[in-house]
Amino acid sequence: MRDMTCVGIATLLAVGAPACASRLRGGPPDPWFASLPKETRIADVLPGRFAATYDYHGEESCSHSWASTSSCATVVLNLAADGTATGCRGRRYFNVVGSNDELIAIRKGLPHRQPDRTIRTEQQGMRGRWQRDGPAIVVDLEPDAGICATRTASEKAQPWHLRCAIVEPTTTSAVVRQPVLACAWRNDSDERAMSLGTYEVQAGYVTGEVIPGYWMLLAPGAGLRLTERTIGGGLYNPSDFSWQPAAAPIPFDDWSVTPTGRSTGD
Repeated sequence: MRDMTCVGIATLLAVGAPACASRLRGGPPDPWFASLPKETRIADVLPGRFAATYDYHGEESCSHSWASTSSCATVVLNLAADGTATGCRGRRYFNVVGSNDELIAIRKGLPHRQPDRTIRTEQQGMRGRWQRDGPAIVVDLEPDAGICATRTASEKAQPWHLRCAIVEPTTTSAVVRQPVLACAWRNDSDERAMSLGTYEVQAGYVTGEVIPGYWMLLAPGAGLRLTERTIGGGLYNPSDFSWQPAAAPIPFDDWSVTPTGRSTGD
């Protein structure tokens, strides 16, 4: 996920408008899922294990500034039939933002002011509850050090409040290549997902490449490996996006051993 550069803000605001509205099974449209891609639909959420590792590297710029982001994040979430939820999340996230003059100086090896950097590193266990909300589910998770080893820099672990649904393809040509649990952070005062207020919490865990907006995508069972490489913020060059079902269950600490791109200025 990109930091709030001028390109990033424009992209985030643009995806808020519904594009290809899809109806949910047996009910009226849900505002959160009004912009599902073509050839997809909402399916029932069944208890089970869901997991993914998302490896991202991207560079983007506008008339005054540039940004480069490298991140790798892993989420494993278990939804039990009795409504309990446990999981582990981990990420390493590095973002650097600066003026275009600084970027030119960096690439030429000239003296320059250090650009602004954001570094986030965490591994955090989670425990809570999930319940159905129409065709979707809501998941509330508090930090729990008993689920997996805690690793953090200086940030206080935050609770997660999610709204999720199973999104599945209806044809083999769909951009969603297999059923996934698509989750976004809830803001109960907002009818839609993608709240700017939860940006720092979700950075590195979400992608806008598959479903319009920023979504965390988790596959049932062993999980899913997503890799994205973007140059130009997707405005001029298409993203190189890889979707690979995991051959074995993705472990909690996969984020810390999976190679990722290296940001300019790192």
